[in-house]
Amino acid sequence: MVQVSDSFQKAIDDYRVNRGLYETLTEKVVSLLKEIMDLEGMDYSNISGRTKSLGSYIRKARKEKYSDPQSEIFDMSGIRIILYTNSGVKKARKLVEKYFSLHPEHTVDKSVELGVDRMGYRSLHCVGKFDKKRAELPEYSSFRDTYFEIQIRTILQHAWAEFEHDRNYKFSGVLPDIIKRRLSIIAGTLELTDNEFDKISEEIDNYSKEVSEKTEKGILNMEITSISLLDYLNNKFHELIKKDFLKAELNDGEDRIKEMKLMGINTIDNLDNNIPKDFIVRISVILKTLLDIDEDYYYNFDAVLFDILVIKDHKKYLTDITPFSITLLQEQEIKFYKSYGVDIKYFSE
Repeated sequence: MVQVSDSFQKAIDDYRVNRGLYETLTEKVVSLLKEIMDLEGMDYSNISGRTKSLGSYIRKARKEKYSDPQSEIFDMSGIRIILYTNSGVKKARKLVEKYFSLHPEHTVDKSVELGVDRMGYRSLHCVGKFDKKRAELPEYSSFRDTYFEIQIRTILQHAWAEFEHDRNYKFSGVLPDIIKRRLSIIAGTLELTDNEFDKISEEIDNYSKEVSEKTEKGILNMEITSISLLDYLNNKFHELIKKDFLKAELNDGEDRIKEMKLMGINTIDNLDNNIPKDFIVRISVILKTLLDIDEDYYYNFDAVLFDILVIKDHKKYLTDITPFSITLLQEQEIKFYKSYGVDIKYFSE
């Protein structure tokens, strides 16, 4: 008969009674983390949680390294945050440190723990609890001094961890050397890819910042990209956006860019030169009238670019580039197009 210690039995009995409390804790932490990440404008792939089953807790508590499982095991409630990049992981860690009280001895960066000469499971494991201020709130008071674990990792780190976890069980945790070597190569490749994603993400941020600075200064000799186009449109039509005449949305940006290039517009300054000087004034009057008639009238950046290309060369655009048919135009829209010499018959041909 297997002998069990009093501390082991006490831990099992306690978890059997309180597992429901940990399930509620898991739900609350997941919900709170989603609110925090959304509030801070953080992009994330997924935030999920799981509460350790009684059987899983018993198996872990039996391990020799735990002399007092009740005070040494912290992952009964486990939460996982999956980000897109390593820089996202770092930002998420700062938010977790900001909003929770972390246990420093049990907050571990697995990348550091593995060392420089090893590849494999990498993620950040934080053990924490609600901070004193939050724990005083009625909805959190039941969890005062109750710890939970938060794992923070990238999508690729998560994919590797899930694969390694599943396949290792099939080999009882021991793999043939040739397979271990190939897995190490894959793990190293994933790590390099993660680092490359991080660099590309940073370069896109820097490019976006550069575009914004140039646009504000009126420097428009830039290639048309999704970033430069959206930034330019927001800047050019900010008055219409502020009046709520125009929705700052570009739903078919890739198609619009292709169309502009087919129409000979390859740079932002090309686009700017093809916008009539009185366009904003005229379209503002038209939009006000149309919105007075129908408050649900919808006009966004896609529509703006459509109008600009129609005005540039309606015959080419509406027949060769994007054959278009409108069965019914508002009277105000007809007048607007005609004022720029657009033959309305091309809308229905």
